[in-house]
Amino acid sequence: MSPILRPGWDSATTFPAATTRQARYGIAYFETLCAQVGVGFTETRPDADVQGIDGHLSFDSTMVHVQVKCTTQAPTKNDPHFTWTLKPSWVAGWARKTSPVYLVLVHVPKSPLDWVSYPDAPATTCHSTAAYWARVDKLPVGATSVSVPCTNRLTAATISQWESSRLAGFTGGGTL
Repeated sequence: MSPILRPGWDSATTFPAATTRQARYGIAYFETLCAQVGVGFTETRPDADVQGIDGHLSFDSTMVHVQVKCTTQAPTKNDPHFTWTLKPSWVAGWARKTSPVYLVLVHVPKSPLDWVSYPDAPATTCHSTAAYWARVDKLPVGATSVSVPCTNRLTAATISQWESSRLAGFTGGGTL
């Protein structure tokens, strides 16, 4: 067994804070979906997202803004959504944007060792991860949280839909 995969291994030498590790993984997971679709994602420098924007998706003809958060808190069957607390400055900044802003919530298991597994099948890597999204640039003034429903599962197809919706917005339609 590899020393990296031995039970209990978790040196946390590069990102000692659990929240920092989650944040980096959340961005990396989102970038993976962008790569699958062939869409560029330009990340704001880490810890420089003072506007509550972690990066921008650059489509051929438009752009959308994205804030990525990563959590180990899971929804329940009785409450199939996530509630995410927002900073007032984010809500105000998002409302001023002329392009859509999406909050992407990446859900991971509690232990970083469980985020990614390497089954015996050749060339297989599995992420024990799911992401969900909500559009946040049109929240009510003074909103302090947002509900992210589990029905808004983020997939590669979602990213393509965001582009279509943005383009439809130029002609007066679309709200995704």
